[in-house]
Amino acid sequence: MNLVKFAQYQIWANNLVREIIENLTKEEFKQESIQNLCCHIILAIEWNTENIINKRSIDWEEMYEELLELPKEKLLVKWKEIDERLLEQVKNIGEEEIEFPNFMKGEGIIEMTQEDFYCHYLTHTVYHRGQLMTALKKLGKKGVSTDYLFYLFALEES
Repeated sequence: MNLVKFAQYQIWANNLVREIIENLTKEEFKQESIQNLCCHIILAIEWNTENIINKRSIDWEEMYEELLELPKEKLLVKWKEIDERLLEQVKNIGEEEIEFPNFMKGEGIIEMTQEDFYCHYLTHTVYHRGQLMTALKKLGKKGVSTDYLFYLFALEES
């Protein structure tokens, strides 16, 4: 899998979901965990790249609270910026292994390549984007297909 192309796909797919979310009322945005999922997607990528890759110590709880306080429009802009930053990071993946805390055991670390690290966060977002689509459908919003195949079709059309 070409991670750069996958990161480009992610921007395309997330843009489709963000377009639906942009049109939600303030009340709808706070229903079905939509706001929380948007915050989680941003937090997972930003906190982990800052702490693991850039080795900057950041308090995730404080970051999450700051995200929750953002108005919907600013949160969506931040999400798009994170997507674009992730694409740039994927384009510049280093060769060095990184150490990641083994939160499954509650202690220790695992070593992984930067490619594995970014692959995890790209696929992690796919999972939560699916949750967002389910939540939006529960609100009666028309869903959009964000499958990779539809991205390839869109590339052919452009």
